[in-house]
Amino acid sequence: MARRPEPEQFLCPEYNAAHPSPGKEEVDEEEDEAEEAGLSLMERMATGEPLEIDLDTSPMLASLAPLLAPHEDDGAPEVVDPTPGSDSAAIVSRTVVLHRQEVKPEELSLTLESLRESLAAAAAAGEYTQLIRRLRQVFGSTSLLGAAFLAPGTDNANADEWGTVLDEVTAAYEALYAVDEPMVATAVRQAAEYLMIDQAVAAPMLRSHIELRQFVIVLLNPYLLDEDAANLLRKTALAVASLSDALKQVLVRWFAAWPRRHLSNLVATLQSFVLLRSVSVPSLNPHTDVPIISVVKILALTHAGNERRANAWREARLGELSDDAAPLPLTDFYNDTVNGHDFLDLVQDYETWINSSGGEFSFCAYPFLLDAATKADIVFLESELQMRQEGRRAMIQSILSGPVSPYLDTLNQLARYPNDMKKEMKVKFVGEEGVDEGGVRKEFFQVIVRELFDARFGMFAFDEETGSYYFNPASLEGEREFKLCGIVLGLAIYNKVIIDMHFPRVVYNRLCGLTPNLADLIDAMPAVGRNLKYIRDEFDGDYADLALFFEYEYDNFGQVVTVELCDGGSERAVTADNVAEYVDRYVRYVLVDAVEAQFGAFAEGFRSVVGSDAPHAAVSLFAPSELELLICGSEELDFTALEEVTRYEGFDDNDPTVRAFWEVVHEFDVEMKKKLLFFTTGSDRVPIKGLKALNFVVMRAGGDSDRLPTSHTCYNTILLPPYESKDKLRTLLIKALSNAEGFGML
Repeated sequence: MARRPEPEQFLCPEYNAAHPSPGKEEVDEEEDEAEEAGLSLMERMATGEPLEIDLDTSPMLASLAPLLAPHEDDGAPEVVDPTPGSDSAAIVSRTVVLHRQEVKPEELSLTLESLRESLAAAAAAGEYTQLIRRLRQVFGSTSLLGAAFLAPGTDNANADEWGTVLDEVTAAYEALYAVDEPMVATAVRQAAEYLMIDQAVAAPMLRSHIELRQFVIVLLNPYLLDEDAANLLRKTALAVASLSDALKQVLVRWFAAWPRRHLSNLVATLQSFVLLRSVSVPSLNPHTDVPIISVVKILALTHAGNERRANAWREARLGELSDDAAPLPLTDFYNDTVNGHDFLDLVQDYETWINSSGGEFSFCAYPFLLDAATKADIVFLESELQMRQEGRRAMIQSILSGPVSPYLDTLNQLARYPNDMKKEMKVKFVGEEGVDEGGVRKEFFQVIVRELFDARFGMFAFDEETGSYYFNPASLEGEREFKLCGIVLGLAIYNKVIIDMHFPRVVYNRLCGLTPNLADLIDAMPAVGRNLKYIRDEFDGDYADLALFFEYEYDNFGQVVTVELCDGGSERAVTADNVAEYVDRYVRYVLVDAVEAQFGAFAEGFRSVVGSDAPHAAVSLFAPSELELLICGSEELDFTALEEVTRYEGFDDNDPTVRAFWEVVHEFDVEMKKKLLFFTTGSDRVPIKGLKALNFVVMRAGGDSDRLPTSHTCYNTILLPPYESKDKLRTLLIKALSNAEGFGML
């Protein structure tokens, strides 16, 4: 018979301290008996003969006794005849005899309707004893709890059908916790808690999806965060985290199909537990705290289920799925506590992650918990470590074989010196005086990106409706140029530079390994995508009238090129039966096949810098939307937040010049605000953490004059003379911002 893991691996430390475990032989014997019976302790009580519990040698079992049934306990020591063949003369103990309850199965069956009837009857009689006994039996039994709140006609053979009516479960808890008699809620909590103790040991041995229902019902308890329910949530998390991989995958499928509100509530409960645990346990080490680790593992299951929802949502036809099937946003899985500076040592966690062989826990292994800003910090940490390594390597090379050029002046130089890409970048514009402390580097990327997207080169096709660029299948540029473009993208990340890269989301999806679909085409090329969606989902006429065939046409410098989407595609007409296939093939060709060479080279260049194919590359932590945020920054121009964090040198925040400056800035339109950002920081993009994270300085520059404002982009500083009027400040500031590029104004 398979052996269960030792109970100490699963039970909470507090319980172990209060209830020392019996010897291994006793544990084995007791577990074998339970396994052979196939029933939990409480189920054995409901169906078997009276059970004798030794109060002195089995404190854990004795503590369960009050929950089970009326019992006999005379409190007097009893001398029991020694076992034949034993050397012992006698065994002294106190025993409790738990009697089998004569309860009909239908009386134990729990539905929302029957529960409400029982609550009404108990309230009318003013007597809750029978109800409490019933609740203890149901919430203390795997089979009885798993059979509670089942939908009529539930197919127990279908593992994808959880069966439990989730709305009934939450309504039942609300009804139970609203009762004036506190022992009702206490009975539910205590019985479930003892059941979860049992299941924490048994969880690795569970094989049937039916046994998962008990965990679902416990996790749906909206009062799990109450102080007196803390142990219940911890023990439930421990049990679920100990389930086999097969049953965990069943839970993932269930979470993927749950009504959105229930998944959202569960995620919120688990997220809040991490916060409550962190503030209630002094000197908590999150890397070794079993309750937090267990809850994180359940969150991983909910996130995996949500990813399934997201995929189904992306693939769904118009009106095919209800709003209740929509996925939760990524932000629901960000944990504010984990992303806080006081909770997690990010350097230690990152090092644990990259050096772990799978045995040690790290939050980097659960990237859905980390917000984009924290992930950016990890990327920058990785880049700094590698820059130091490459710097040391370059120093050794210079000693052995001569100096290595520290400057990059063209894209070709990037290709000539691929090993230098992971050193800290320094840029010098020929003929200009700028010293690169960061600002010159920012401008380099802005200029080079603008050149790459210039229509003269034809590397990318521009969509007027979205203002974004996608790879041009008719480009005359070779793969080398597209690889260099990917290198630039990777270097921008590596050197903490935000760039204005107008790619549609499909580029980031593909960099993260997602397969493009119709939703991506609608985002990248709305006119084409909407037409395809219409003929697939809404067109109700005769497809012969559309005269469509399995082929794709595009313009190649004035010449129309036709490509078959399948063998014989020019002869294969689109019909109602094959329109879905036509759309899928069309999407794949436009977004993948037609530009495979260009995108493949681009991705190769990107990965050559950030190493996203490596098993522990920091960039692999990012979801597509987060990767876009890392590269392009945020679009939220919150200048009120910037004003709140600005430092002043030579001014104070009440100076008339300062007040006039901010009044003018807040009156600017979006384009002028972007120009101000570019003028002062070298980039018109908002950092990933928002403007509130920008170290922005307004510095006094002499006295009133007609000189234009200047800036130190390396230090995010604008230098303002104390102009005599707001109008003068506005006029000169606008002139400076309109002529900001380059170092001629400094």
